[in-house]
Amino acid sequence: MGTSGGSQMDAVAQRRVHSYAVDQVPLETLGSLADRIDTESATKVGSGSLGVVLVALDRPTGQQVAIKVISTKRVAECGESEARIRKEVRAMYDIDHPNLVRLIDVLYHPRRLPHIEWDPPYLCVVMDYISDSEPLSNKLRRFGRSVELANTVLPQIASALASMHEKGLVHRDVWSENVMISSSRQAILVDLGCAEYIQGESAVNSKLNIPYMSPESAAGQRQSLGDDCWALGLLVSEMVTGLFIRDRMGRSDIPLHFARPALGECKRETSRLGGQILSTITSGLLELEAPRRMSMQTVLAQCRAIANGTPKPQPPASAPKASGPGGFYVGQQVTYMPRSHNIRRAAVVVGRVAGRKAWQIQLTNGVTKEVEDSDMWRISAVDAPAPPPLKPNYATAMNVQAAAVQSARNASPVAVRLQAAPSMHIGAPPGARPTAVAYPHRMAPQGASVVMPVNVVMPGVRRI
Repeated sequence: MGTSGGSQMDAVAQRRVHSYAVDQVPLETLGSLADRIDTESATKVGSGSLGVVLVALDRPTGQQVAIKVISTKRVAECGESEARIRKEVRAMYDIDHPNLVRLIDVLYHPRRLPHIEWDPPYLCVVMDYISDSEPLSNKLRRFGRSVELANTVLPQIASALASMHEKGLVHRDVWSENVMISSSRQAILVDLGCAEYIQGESAVNSKLNIPYMSPESAAGQRQSLGDDCWALGLLVSEMVTGLFIRDRMGRSDIPLHFARPALGECKRETSRLGGQILSTITSGLLELEAPRRMSMQTVLAQCRAIANGTPKPQPPASAPKASGPGGFYVGQQVTYMPRSHNIRRAAVVVGRVAGRKAWQIQLTNGVTKEVEDSDMWRISAVDAPAPPPLKPNYATAMNVQAAAVQSARNASPVAVRLQAAPSMHIGAPPGARPTAVAYPHRMAPQGASVVMPVNVVMPGVRRI
């Protein structure tokens, strides 16, 4: 599929993008926006917390392009660093897929631009402009639920995410505002501002779209492929049922899985309205345990079943390419046998370790392990490993946080004491001192000892 503009990254632009995103050259050394773009013709088409999106004429091609204009002063004021912007550019540079927004150039502008309220200097990310398109959210508001739309959009977005996952990238902001639908029904996933590399630094403190957060993200675990799988499941449910997640909950300050009744209703409605295969896909993507969650490769296989008109999932036309000994591939669900004991643990393959003969895997608690090829017997491929059972007197942080939100206004004599774990902070600085909190609670089991992050703010919570 081609996008409307069709502009390509030329050799000069490619060197410029590489120098900025990979070699970390200063912003001021980039080419000038005014030399390439007719800024006088620019119109504003969107905005975010850190930048404004303009559409203007690209002089070399004579075509309209989209320009994400980011004020470096605004980035600093928001407590962010330029490293985040470089990471976004690097992610766009690393991925080339027809259903992902395409990078054309990255430029510099030292003077104020029309429609931009923040002060210069600006980093200007030039991208393909998708004309005759609108956000998926707009379509759903106008036309309501559509199983046909879900069947059209799902394989395209799943293919884009599968491409990212094969490169070790997680999008982390999949929702209807970031999916553009063209007049030809092409779906384009945009905005890689939250994208992270699995093997990069932990991004648990990043600002995410709260209602769409995966259980792992909400628990303060590092980024994983399962984050995108969860969000895609919610996106499918919105297309099938016509109900946005925040409208379903009546609020937007908690993830959907905190509101378990709403999550259950979401799955049931999608199953009832979407048919067998969409029901299977949504249920698989919305598994609470990340290792049990459906991968993008499996989603694509299910989508082929929809296209073939059969209710049974078909095997992929070509299996994911293994990137090393053992036939493993990025995103594959496996089990891992630690040296310390003989109990296998669920994990996901992250990729090969650079410069070494070893695989890197990620356990369900977010911890990464490196397994030498000589110890490859410790990794086994599985379809859907069963999660370890919980102790009878233990409630997870997610369950208790959800119960707290639901029952804070209905206090009872039962009190639950929660010990904070630094490894599970959401937005707390590394090494923050653990703190105990307690609040009235009638939904948690009596005598439960529950772990939760220290800085989760909920109505009715009293710190002690």
